[in-house]
Amino acid sequence: MTSGCDMTAVILAAGSGERMGENKMLTEFCGETALSLCIRVFDSMPIVVVTSDGLMEYAEKLCEGLAFPTKVVLGSTTRQRSALCGLKAVDKSTRYVLIHDAARCLIDSETVSRIAREVRAKGSAVACMKCRDTVRNIVTGETLDRTDLVLVQTPQAFEYSSILDAHMRFEGLDGAFDDAELYIRMGHNVNYVECPITNQKLTIQSDKAFFDAIISGRECT
Repeated sequence: MTSGCDMTAVILAAGSGERMGENKMLTEFCGETALSLCIRVFDSMPIVVVTSDGLMEYAEKLCEGLAFPTKVVLGSTTRQRSALCGLKAVDKSTRYVLIHDAARCLIDSETVSRIAREVRAKGSAVACMKCRDTVRNIVTGETLDRTDLVLVQTPQAFEYSSILDAHMRFEGLDGAFDDAELYIRMGHNVNYVECPITNQKLTIQSDKAFFDAIISGRECT
């Protein structure tokens, strides 16, 4: 995979969708699947799609005809291991990598551009949303100060060599929640970028109505 672009997107689409009760990547909104919506937003750069065995052919079809090189690779049993599969498939000439969970299929090109600018300027850029609600530990009853709390999302962008090193160093650490956690464990600081409230994750059946409303609104504008 070679191109003049200094950034590659790794799209994670290998999840089982247990809470959804179906493969989230094939959930349709306005005639497009969650996976096709995601790929379309990242088509301004090379793409590596990490997916399950049953979706390999479909993902390859979605990537046909894109302006930049693409690869479709088989994921693994956990998010961390799937991310490593994707990172290993990235062309080694890439300077930055942008990792995104395809279940966040409401991602928009403006947010991708902001993350790209931030990682080029500061070496890392992790999407987040500030906590708006009261946050309480229901076991201890403790109410947490939300001032310094954020909801961590994707895209998460890093210098390619740094995040690859982090994933290889902690390979098999199945308790890791995201790429930024591994990056922090390596002693790096993370630059957080607040993103729109629409950057939600498709998780359960009741999410569909929200996603439908947002995507339908975009199609009408």
